[in-house]
Amino acid sequence: MKIVLFTILIVLLIIALILTISFTKLKKVTQGKHIKNYPINVTALLIIDVQKNLVTRGERLSVDYNQALTLVKNINKIIQHSVEKNYQIIYIKNVFRKNSVINYLSGRTMEDGSSGSEIDERIKIVNHNIFEKNQMDSFTNHEFEKFLIENTVSRLIIVGLDAADCVDKTIKGALNRGYKVTVVGDAIASKTDEKRDKKINDFKNMNIEIIDTKDLLN
Repeated sequence: MKIVLFTILIVLLIIALILTISFTKLKKVTQGKHIKNYPINVTALLIIDVQKNLVTRGERLSVDYNQALTLVKNINKIIQHSVEKNYQIIYIKNVFRKNSVINYLSGRTMEDGSSGSEIDERIKIVNHNIFEKNQMDSFTNHEFEKFLIENTVSRLIIVGLDAADCVDKTIKGALNRGYKVTVVGDAIASKTDEKRDKKINDFKNMNIEIIDTKDLLN
């Protein structure tokens, strides 16, 4: 009996360790090299994780549905504005590998290759600048970071979700590299209004420019 209990305890400890490592990696904010002083400074619109299963009512990882409706409408306006301004436009997708712990814990809602992990069909796709990540910080995708450097991007306009997770961690990764960051407050979303508003206040305390869609377009 003691051997059985000891074995169960060891298994539980191993599971707890795996979960701790997985979540720590998921939430890690990257550092990276500080960007150079470019002769030409380019602005990029960064659209984070506006994927079908994250903006559909009732899905396990979905954000507040009313926020999602507003977010999709505003992001499309911002995309059109960015096209007219000749900004770089970048789409980020969060996908989990099929055999990963996080994939199973999330109910496989963002499984790599699944229809639910695709960018929501209401979002305008204007190019092929689509980068995938499996952690919260978009800078964990080195091809994404390389794209920013090659295109001398120094300012990021950030929209998308989740404000408390992937948006937050990506902003911190950007600040660690010296990017100027603008967040469009009515084009980010979270699980509740309270969580979104709290993160917006946090961003203000980080000396980040917070702007509404209407003001950005004007």
